Amino acid sequence: MRSRNNKRAPLTPQTEPEAVIEQLSRLVSFHELEDWQKDNHHIHTGYVRSSNSFKSVARSLFYLHNESVNIYTHLWPSVLSALFSLFLYDMYFPVYPKTVDADHYAFFVFALSCVTCLGLSATFHLCKSHSRRIFAFGNKLDYLGICVLIGGSMVAILHFCLDDHQQLRMLFTLLTLAFGIGCACVSLIDKFRTPPWRKFRARMFVSYGLTGLLPILTSFYFFGYEETWARSGLKYMLWEAFFYIFGAALYGTLFPERFFPGIAICL
Repeated sequence: MRSRNNKRAPLTPQTEPEAVIEQLSRLVSFHELEDWQKDNHHIHTGYVRSSNSFKSVARSLFYLHNESVNIYTHLWPSVLSALFSLFLYDMYFPVYPKTVDADHYAFFVFALSCVTCLGLSATFHLCKSHSRRIFAFGNKLDYLGICVLIGGSMVAILHFCLDDHQQLRMLFTLLTLAFGIGCACVSLIDKFRTPPWRKFRARMFVSYGLTGLLPILTSFYFFGYEETWARSGLKYMLWEAFFYIFGAALYGTLFPERFFPGIAICL
């Protein structure tokens, strides 16, 4: 009988899956980024390396980097808003004798705009390290989501403030639509998405949001302060407007990273 050779051929060096994951998840500094990723030079570290892989993008959910806060502060509110609107609406929003179907529609339009804006923003911040093409596409969707959110806010304001004046409501609706289209164009045209146009984009969105003051002031004229405050939930609208403007100011001025360069956050 012939003897059998039981010796195995030596293994060639191979990259283990864990090593691949570690390599793709390694954070890089600003100067190591590709040019299309360099948006905010005040943030020095904590960047996810471009991978051109959605699997690597998904893995970035499970380790900390300078987009983690942006991802989860948009993702979870989007999911919770959707669940609240679908399953808890009747529990927390009882029907009153004067409640009509249009009141419910106005709420759901606003809730849908919140889910859309937050969901698109979370998707952009998660996928922005994928590739130049996905970054550009996601950035456009991110800004369009903001347009949708402001428009959804206007629907509620116009409905509750000017429900008795159809012509004025139509006039302000057209004005809101015009500003919304303008902001959408600023969001989609490549020229306006570059860093030098950052402050211009912020001003456009602030102007879009401020159009909500016009129906409120008109409601003051027709119904008075107390009636407008009661019918429109003005306290919450003022808080909403404050946070819109505050967020735009942070984005436009690069605060706080402009004054504390190197910290690992990215707005």
